[in-house]
Amino acid sequence: MRNGGTLKQHNGKRSRRSDETLKRPNSQTLQRSAVITPVRSGLKLLQCSNVETAWHHNIATFYRSNDPMTKIVTVAARKGGVGKTTIAYELAWLLGAPLVDLEFDDGSATRMWGYRHEARLRAPLLDAIERGTVPRLLIGYHKPELVPCHPDFQLNQPEPEAMADTLTAWAKAWDHDYVIVDTHGGGSPSGDGAIAAADLVIVPTPLKTKDLNATEGMVTEMPDYPLVLVPSMVPKVPGAAEISRIGSIVEGTPITVAEPVPYVRGIETRKKRVAITSEDPTPKANVEFVSAMHSLASYVKAHHNG
Repeated sequence: MRNGGTLKQHNGKRSRRSDETLKRPNSQTLQRSAVITPVRSGLKLLQCSNVETAWHHNIATFYRSNDPMTKIVTVAARKGGVGKTTIAYELAWLLGAPLVDLEFDDGSATRMWGYRHEARLRAPLLDAIERGTVPRLLIGYHKPELVPCHPDFQLNQPEPEAMADTLTAWAKAWDHDYVIVDTHGGGSPSGDGAIAAADLVIVPTPLKTKDLNATEGMVTEMPDYPLVLVPSMVPKVPGAAEISRIGSIVEGTPITVAEPVPYVRGIETRKKRVAITSEDPTPKANVEFVSAMHSLASYVKAHHNG
């Protein structure tokens, strides 16, 4: 396999090699304090001064830089249940981007898309990694193009460096403006590789104590990475203490806070496979969510073009 290989075969079955710690460089960070003010109406729940990312000016210090024509956007969090997969799915649709699903649990974008590995003889993600080939993108109606994951990926993840190289090669081969990568909630070797390859890392962060704890740990771990915190599943009136805390988490770092994505009742039990942002007209209950996703997509585009 490419890069010396990341998978071994034992008795015809896949097995995982030992994980490697993702190496991160030392770099200068830009000092910035986020000022966040609650506004108690509609989507304007949080406002952050200097929304343009300060780390844009320091991009050369990051782990790797990809081809300027294709940007990898990784959606990652150090805790599950934060709205990560929904954000990745909708962003991929809005940006016309392939969605690489590295979430091996069943609550994944692959399931959301309608792909069932039980009915397939092959595992496209694993096959492409093992063979060093570029996977064929699955196409569906009003759904993002997809590289589906498989439960076996949990025990057969490449080491972070190899995963980063693989994603970079695929992005170049697909020749899209963007590639979106969804990762396993809570972290994984493949997720670390996706973060390393990314030009932008979206970190969904509900304004709850445990979720904020997890995000704070992630920021402490990688303050010089291009992280953007996205308050997710935010109620109409968020708690003042939680708003203050998300500001303190990014204070003194180049990491910024984007516009929040509101909580919408019913998304968790939604059965439709098409992207929420593809529906026309937009159901009234989803208007604020769709508006927030369009804003986030515009944020990503502004970073790309900045």
